[in-house]
Amino acid sequence: MKAKRINEFKGVLVVAIGLIVLASLVSFDRNDIGFYSSSPNIPPHNWISSFGAYLAFLLLYLFGWSSIVIPLFLLWFGVKFFINEPPDLRWPRLLGLLLLVLSAASLVGLILLDAQSVAFDRAGFFGFHIAKTISAYFGRLGGFILFITLILLSLGLVTEILISTFLRNGCSKLQFCLFPIFQKKEKKAAPAVRGLGQAESHGKENKLKTKINSLKNAQEEEIEPVARPLFTGKPKVRIKEDAPLEAAGAEPKPQQPLKIGDYHLPSLDLLDSPPPLEARQIKEDLTHNARILEETLDDFGISVKITDIERGPIITRYELEPAPGVKVNRIVTL
Repeated sequence: MKAKRINEFKGVLVVAIGLIVLASLVSFDRNDIGFYSSSPNIPPHNWISSFGAYLAFLLLYLFGWSSIVIPLFLLWFGVKFFINEPPDLRWPRLLGLLLLVLSAASLVGLILLDAQSVAFDRAGFFGFHIAKTISAYFGRLGGFILFITLILLSLGLVTEILISTFLRNGCSKLQFCLFPIFQKKEKKAAPAVRGLGQAESHGKENKLKTKINSLKNAQEEEIEPVARPLFTGKPKVRIKEDAPLEAAGAEPKPQQPLKIGDYHLPSLDLLDSPPPLEARQIKEDLTHNARILEETLDDFGISVKITDIERGPIITRYELEPAPGVKVNRIVTL
């Protein structure tokens, strides 16, 4: 069975599990649990019946409201499997998911710590006790800083999103939301500023697409980041031509007319010869493309240099040398 088909099966299965967990949590009713009420609901009100009622009770008892993170990530993992982009489910990512749930539960418990019964109900067993312990040793402010930091770190570990990019986008959206509040006297100017910000954002995206599309002519192209001391010279351009079909000095064999039944295939002389390879012009084009790549990445705050360009019959390969401190995954993500 092909790997793609197996991934589709996995995706459907994981999405189904995520939907069951989500429906169980959303429709949880305490009166479905026998030891919560002397007269429990018969039949249970939970959408997944008794199984859903006890599953939701277990998750809410342990993690409180942060349990909702579990089915959401299950749905996300399932979709990734279904579109044949299987997520990395090694133990660091699973550990990050557990850390995210515990940190979110502890943050909820810290917020509601003054009302301990409510805090236990909303934060769960782990969230309440972790928040209570951290608050005793670090205070409320230290607890907030610690739990928010852990949430950001675990999000970066689970989703592989750069924290700096996440914070920058969050600050930009927050700025657009709060701008009208602090600029009431400039009600007409506020939409213009927001529109300008969106236009700049779309403009930068369109600029990236235009520059990248301009590089994709008749050939496929590969961009390979390499890690070496920052290169300062001009990129080295190498052009590989197609190998000749006949040996040097040998006369080409005359083409025999092809015949199929009563039909004679047309002669190959009807086809035009390919244009000659002008290496100088190609080198200039490749060097120009290299500058476009450098300028485009620089627009997004990534400093690189093109150190080597290798043009083959089908694929053109660009070697990118990141500046010190620039991670390769930033280029890959972009």
